[in-house]
Amino acid sequence: ATTTANVDATASVASSLKPFHSPPKQFFHTESEYHNQADDTLHLIQDTLEYYFEDNIATDVSASMAGSEGGFEINFASGVLTISLPSHGTWVLNKQ
Repeated sequence: ATTTANVDATASVASSLKPFHSPPKQFFHTESEYHNQADDTLHLIQDTLEYYFEDNIATDVSASMAGSEGGFEINFASGVLTISLPSHGTWVLNKQ
């Protein structure tokens, strides 16, 4: 037999789990808005890193970090931002 206390406890647990089962909030009204914001964000990251490496690190330090002329490569194409520092690795950021 089920008691009232058991039913109340089950209902309490179920109600506390509700937020985890609700659909996620929508941050963008359209897919186009999402793509525009994602592209703008990746371009901002690209511009910031290029500024940092080009204007704040001496060419010889940058070249020694990479072991080659120029020292770094930052490229944004088709929604993918690739950041390459040969002696430190390559990072790939995409908007998906």
